[in-house]
This record gives sequence, C-alpha cells and structure tokens, in this order.
Amino acid sequence: TLYEVLNCSPSATRSELKRAYILLARQTHPDAKIGLNDETSHHHHSTEFNDIASAWRILSDKKERKRYDMALRADDFVKHFEKTVEETLSKAALSLGSFLDGSGG
Repeated sequence: TLYEVLNCSPSATRSELKRAYILLARQTHPDAKIGLNDETSHHHHSTEFNDIASAWRILSDKKERKRYDMALRADDFVKHFEKTVEETLSKAALSLGSFLDGSGG
C-alpha cells in the first residue's frame, strides 16, 4: 500500500506522513547519491524516490487520501468475500462428496 511505501499506518496523521516522506525522500533522492557510479544503484534509488513521491502526492491531499482509503477498504472487502465464497464452496463440495459416497455428511 502507499502507507507501506512511507512506512506508516493508515491511521497516521498528515504530519506523520509528511515527516516520513521527508526522511525517505532525503535517503532516496537521486541527487543525494551523486557519488554513486553504479548505474543500477542510481536507477534503484530513482525508482524508489518516485514511488515515495507518488505515495506522498496522494496521501497528502485530503480528497485523494479519502478516495484511496475507500479503494483500500473495497479491496479488503472483495478479498474477504472471495475467501468466504471459496471456503463455503469447498465445504459444500466435501459435503456433497460425502453424501454421494454414501458416508453421510
């Protein structure tokens, strides 16, 4: 999640998110790694910084954060629903198998 990118919980305040963003941005900003000659390492930090900046851009905006949080909750609901359906169908299949085998249920 975007919260994980910033090493924060979904209950973090805006100021906590900002503090985390600033700390991570300082650690991963490509310009902070000027001495690096390793192109792979530079690319990694650039990509990581972009992920951090994107997370901050969404979570720092009140409306965008609300929209994002709603999407997270919807995703959690869908995952829970799918798991429940899968478990129910699995139990039904076992019961039907027992019934058809004549062993009861």
